[in-house]
Amino acid sequence: MAEQLTIITTSVNYSDYLQLILPEAVKYGRVIVATSPCDRDTIAVAEANGAECFQTNVWTNNRAPFSKGAGINAAVDYAKPSGWLLLLDSDIVLMPPPPDFWPLNRMDNTCFYGVRRRSCHSEDVWRRCLRQKSWYDLPVDPLPPVKRRGKQMKVWGGRPTANPIGLQGYFQLWHYPTFPRRVTEHRTAAKYDVELALMWDDTKRMLLPWNDYAVIHLGHARRNWKGRTTHRWNVAPIPDGELERAAVGYYG
Repeated sequence: MAEQLTIITTSVNYSDYLQLILPEAVKYGRVIVATSPCDRDTIAVAEANGAECFQTNVWTNNRAPFSKGAGINAAVDYAKPSGWLLLLDSDIVLMPPPPDFWPLNRMDNTCFYGVRRRSCHSEDVWRRCLRQKSWYDLPVDPLPPVKRRGKQMKVWGGRPTANPIGLQGYFQLWHYPTFPRRVTEHRTAAKYDVELALMWDDTKRMLLPWNDYAVIHLGHARRNWKGRTTHRWNVAPIPDGELERAAVGYYG
């Protein structure tokens, strides 16, 4: 029997993105949206799309601008995952898996999984993809660089590593009962993701074993570390079933 996938996404002032990603995310497991009690738009979007809404005020504990790690930990405590746990950013659209995908119950419980991502930087690009159904034409981002130091590769604040997979928090998947890890509660949305990934050895961090799989990232990366500052999108969601049809054409 396949174990349940629990998906946790944090959304504080991200309801414009959330209404684009939730219709796809809820197809794959139990989705919990962690937000602030003041964010009525996010609460409404979560409820409209069949996701659980977990409300908390921990984001600004100890006068932090935006402690994303604190919100994630509170949501995990609420969720009590019994199987696989996916931390998914609220600006990430899950794409359908390829026809020959490995279900979670055939994956290694001791590994930490990441994925590649396609970039959709603007509302105009999103609208073009809606018109042309060209989601798979979006460019795939390279894996994050790691700085070379001596004969090894190293990221700041962690042990030496030559494996950049999983270092970015937009998609981080692991078997929670095997490794009931908590994330570091920094004062902003930065750092916690790299530190989480580095709890696994290089040999245990890998891409999902699905041929050429990538999610879609909305907007520009490496912004909003201290809370949402970028402009809000005003676009229509993807019609139900469109991504599945596009995946059939892409994978053949």
